[in-house]
Amino acid sequence: MDSRRSLSVDVHATSVNSREESEASLKRRMTEIDERIALVKAKLKEIDHLLNLSKEVRGMMEDYVPQSGSPAPSRIMKVEFESQPLKEATSATSDAAPKSDEVPLTPKLDEKTEAMLRMYYKKQPQLYRTHRLLAEKYDQIKSVRICYSETFDSETELSDNMSEVDDPDFKKEEIQTPRAEKETMEVSTSFRFNNDEVLKLREEIERLKEENKVQQELLVQKDEEKREVIRQLSLAVDMLREENIMLRKSVTTKASAP
Repeated sequence: MDSRRSLSVDVHATSVNSREESEASLKRRMTEIDERIALVKAKLKEIDHLLNLSKEVRGMMEDYVPQSGSPAPSRIMKVEFESQPLKEATSATSDAAPKSDEVPLTPKLDEKTEAMLRMYYKKQPQLYRTHRLLAEKYDQIKSVRICYSETFDSETELSDNMSEVDDPDFKKEEIQTPRAEKETMEVSTSFRFNNDEVLKLREEIERLKEENKVQQELLVQKDEEKREVIRQLSLAVDMLREENIMLRKSVTTKASAP
């Protein structure tokens, strides 16, 4: 009888050990899931910053790029550079010619268009610096995304559509409106791509949250099973203790009998 009870205790102890190992494995899995969620959130935060930069660049391009009916930037710069000498030549000959016969030698631009173009050239270095920063951030996000995809065995591949932007400090006179429009299209394409990426990351976060919830429910269930096993072991130990007391009493009684 004692051997049977000892065997039962050993079986229960083995069951408890296996359950503890399963619980430890489950906790490790939950820790890994939490780390993945933290990684996804960090990446999502960085992509949100990238989207803000993209919106800023797009807004600057829409505000400062000349409209289709406006003169080319090179023409406007040429007019600005030539306006002062022409004005001086005109003022030098104004005394000899009647005022009614005066003819403007340079085309007059619309004040709003001229102000917009001046602001465009004033903000142009900042625009290119922002665009370059956006490209660098995009490269960083691309490398992080590749590592993340390898971790989850994802088959998604990213294509880098962002081109390097030359330093405009030496090429201000060569920049034309089509190039600015092309850069606007590139930024818009990157903006749409990043929106899709953000949606995918949010779906991944939701999936990880659901998986974490399921793992927590399983952990609660394992804890309840563990408590039940502990209760059964406690009952078995109490029974063995009572039998041990009874055996000691019987041995003492037999020893004291004549």
